[in-house]
Amino acid sequence: MKYSLNMKTGFFTSKPYSMTVSKGLVALFPDSSPEDCIRIPEESISGIVIRKKHRMEMELSTKEKVFSGTFNASYDPKELFDLFIDNIKTTTTYKEE
Repeated sequence: MKYSLNMKTGFFTSKPYSMTVSKGLVALFPDSSPEDCIRIPEESISGIVIRKKHRMEMELSTKEKVFSGTFNASYDPKELFDLFIDNIKTTTTYKEE
């Protein structure tokens, strides 16, 4: 399943992306140029945080960078949490604020 989200790309800037999660891999596709896919293998992921505020947010930390964004649709947070738990071997946290 593809998840639609706005990824932070700079100070007060964001761009629309699609995200897929598969065994050992998170892939982020910029909507404007899907060929510029960012592939993040689980070995480089140090943690994932899913936050439910008025909108659902995600923060994926690697050794080099933090990827953060806000989901564009009302996805089930438990389903998303379980998807990461089942496919990515790292610390995954869910917070409701």
